[in-house]
Amino acid sequence: KDMKSNLVNDFARYKRAVQLVGGLLGNKKELETEIFNLQGFLCNPSHPHGLIIWSAKKNIEEVDNSIDVICMLLQHCKETLETRRFVLPDEEHMQYRVIVYLMYILDAEKDNKKGVNAFREKGASFVMTLFKQTPVIPLFGDMQIQIKYDLNKCQHWTDTQRDQIDDSSKKTKDHYMLHGNKRQEIRAAYSSYTSKFCSLINRIRTLKKESDFKEKINLELCSETYQTVLEGLQLISKWNSQIRMQSSYKYAFPVNDQEYKSKGG
Repeated sequence: KDMKSNLVNDFARYKRAVQLVGGLLGNKKELETEIFNLQGFLCNPSHPHGLIIWSAKKNIEEVDNSIDVICMLLQHCKETLETRRFVLPDEEHMQYRVIVYLMYILDAEKDNKKGVNAFREKGASFVMTLFKQTPVIPLFGDMQIQIKYDLNKCQHWTDTQRDQIDDSSKKTKDHYMLHGNKRQEIRAAYSSYTSKFCSLINRIRTLKKESDFKEKINLELCSETYQTVLEGLQLISKWNSQIRMQSSYKYAFPVNDQEYKSKGG
């Protein structure tokens, strides 16, 4: 609702329609209650943007030991990224986005005396290093999250911390761009894996020609086949993720016309 104005426009039309035909409907009171609830969601004057995550934050603040649970979730996301415990690139990028929103939920509002400064919390000590390394996260299509601006909603997010995330530096750009050694690594991994995969396929085809084929399909071969296929999916996912990360960074920081033309554009 924050990005698409058509939702609010359609709701306004719906309200006018109910006013015109409301007397003909038997459930007018129910409709009026529904409209009131929708009005509070779509056009909330006290919090016009990010209402869902803000409401979740306020409700979670009232839960006992919620800080410990949020820190555990942050550590879970960190371990998932470090061990690459996912297959699809969307699952990888989701971990980054979840960390951003968890930091917002963890960080206390001004009126919450029981809250904490999320950026000083021990369980969240790793996030600044992560944000410095990966300041731009793919969202959908040509949309992306620039973390240092998305965290402006946090009460304890300071200008000094924001300046520490240099998302336009050469080091950060090299992290996103697929050039030089990265392309060579992809080609080497592709050649190595295809050789391994073809060797396994040929072994299975040879076994299928034998009369006792089913007896030779043992646990070891099944495990090897599973691991090989999983490795292939993880490689494809990794390469796809790198392409998406590069695209999101280019969308966030497009080159100027002069540089574009100098590179043959």
